[in-house]
Amino acid sequence: MPAQPLTKTVIFGLVAVTFGVGTYMGLSYLSNSGDKADDKSKPVSGDVTSGNPALTDKPKLEPEPATDIPDKEVVKPTVDDVAEGLGDLKFDDPKELVAEVMKKMSQIDSERDIQDLAKILGNGKVNTDQLAHLNKLYEENRIKLREEKAMELLGEVKAGKISRWALHLSDFSKIHLQTTRQKDGKWKIDQVKLPLSNIDENGVPLTAEQIQKRDAELEAKDSLVFSNNFLKALVSQNFEKARMMANDGAISDAKIAGLCILFEDGAYRLNEEKPLQAVRMTEQMSAFYVNVKASDDSDAQFSVNTLRDNANSPWQINEINLDRLLEDYAKRIAGGDVYYTPLIKNPDGGDMLVIYFEFDSEGLTDRTKKQLDIVANLLKLDKKKKVRLSGHTDGKGSDQYNQGLSEKRAIAVKEYLATQGINADQLVTEAHGFSKPIRSENTKEDGTDDPSARRANRRTEIYLDF
Repeated sequence: MPAQPLTKTVIFGLVAVTFGVGTYMGLSYLSNSGDKADDKSKPVSGDVTSGNPALTDKPKLEPEPATDIPDKEVVKPTVDDVAEGLGDLKFDDPKELVAEVMKKMSQIDSERDIQDLAKILGNGKVNTDQLAHLNKLYEENRIKLREEKAMELLGEVKAGKISRWALHLSDFSKIHLQTTRQKDGKWKIDQVKLPLSNIDENGVPLTAEQIQKRDAELEAKDSLVFSNNFLKALVSQNFEKARMMANDGAISDAKIAGLCILFEDGAYRLNEEKPLQAVRMTEQMSAFYVNVKASDDSDAQFSVNTLRDNANSPWQINEINLDRLLEDYAKRIAGGDVYYTPLIKNPDGGDMLVIYFEFDSEGLTDRTKKQLDIVANLLKLDKKKKVRLSGHTDGKGSDQYNQGLSEKRAIAVKEYLATQGINADQLVTEAHGFSKPIRSENTKEDGTDDPSARRANRRTEIYLDF
């Protein structure tokens, strides 16, 4: 029997049945899901058999009163949370560590950058006092390095283990750092001295004179920094500053002037790789080797000692031992003749400066004029000081001739100093001919004349302290 086509009435009935079944199943699912959710939060009662609870009628639970849930406290990151990883940097060389500090300084453009700088200064931890100080310096627009030679090694407190550095800022102030080598061979910063604010407690800017005086007083209480500043004064021929830093009861003007002449004449300069090396450092006494380079880049050395009364008083240069430097000078400049130096011991005690002359001449060379320029600068500091100029000759010639030549040599020095602004009344001349040689004039082994043995006697001695 052929299938009969579905009528509209039959089709409509099937759709209605399908829709009804679907609706019933959907409502049942939602009901069961709600029960399961309730089961997790409502107590279950009844006996347990075969591992399945026998559910009883669930009591109606009253809703709990609403309670205020406090907002979760927002924890702000500390400064130690900022700049992650900076404290983990490892440096095999202290210079690299200081260079990294300089790099951070050159990149400062925000508060975050200052925190970065504080973090590396603290080896991964931020000192809040230092951070506040850095922020103040930043507000004063002072965290700026000078363009040339901003990094300077001041010296070593312990050879190969502790070094001191200065970072020069564009306003002439400094940041001092001390770096220490750790047991693993890596270097860390263990001391930081930031420059003080240039604004007083009332918000008034300090004058340049006030800043200079304050900073000088602070540096005078650090023996290594103080000694380094003294040496720079000598190298730059700033005799006045060097003289003020020395104990005038222990160090003569002649020694300071002689050291200035040695630096000038021998073209010495501080060894930038190791200018000072501490031999001893106590609360009241410090001693340092001073390492210098000559014009041919060879090494030389001398020593300085500093003393002070107590921990709160300023340091003074109390002793300068030039023996090694004079030996080097004699070897390079005087052909090994230790007598032919601009500074020699006075037979009556102390030191005296010496100007040398060519054979049978009272004329001044360019070299001796430079030396006398230093003496003139010294004398200008004290116009009441009198100076004795003592002329001498070698053994060649008659006594009468040598007496006259020695007088001419003393007068030549006096006249040149007068052209440099020194009052003639300060200058007293003497002439001794060949009566007071400082070196014996022996002939060579073959009996011939030895001119080099006589040159140290052709001189004018300058006595500054009498």
